[in-house]
Amino acid sequence: MGCQSLAGSGVRGLSLLEMLVVMVLVTLLGTLLLQGIGFFSGKYLVVQRARADLSLAELQQHWFASSVRGLTPYGVEARRFVGNARAFRGITLAPLQAEPGMPVTARWTIDGEDASVLRYAEDGGVPWTVLPENEERLVFDYADAAYRWYDRWPVEAAEGEWTPTYIRLRAEGEGPVWLARVQADPAPLLTEAALR
Repeated sequence: MGCQSLAGSGVRGLSLLEMLVVMVLVTLLGTLLLQGIGFFSGKYLVVQRARADLSLAELQQHWFASSVRGLTPYGVEARRFVGNARAFRGITLAPLQAEPGMPVTARWTIDGEDASVLRYAEDGGVPWTVLPENEERLVFDYADAAYRWYDRWPVEAAEGEWTPTYIRLRAEGEGPVWLARVQADPAPLLTEAALR
């Protein structure tokens, strides 16, 4: 009753060929798994970059809309809202750099050789670029209470309106890039008569 042979017990090991097939299959699966992880991590980075770009664009548009929404009519000629196709300035209660609620003169300008750079500045603040140079020529338009659009403000057709109802930034010859409503009270805060 000594040693029993393994051959007689029915247990059999893997042959060299079977071992090679298993190793090839494991290697193929590992390679496919690594390629899949690389593919999905690359797509994840692309989505994160696109999300960051969209967040920045949304933030830039929000800056424009909030400063425009805070525009306040002033009846004093030196502080009255004035705009043309390339720039506008007015008193806002929603400044981007100064304390909110304080009346500050804000200026939005379109600069650059091809009029494609959008800048913002406040009195006493450092001007900064909101939209860097792009392929489109930008212009400002102004709408009165009857929703007629003009390339400047004030206009004779909207006499008595101290601020436009809407201000839009658009690519020349195309639709609006950004549109903002002025939430101002129609009556000016201060007039020349009140200063006398």
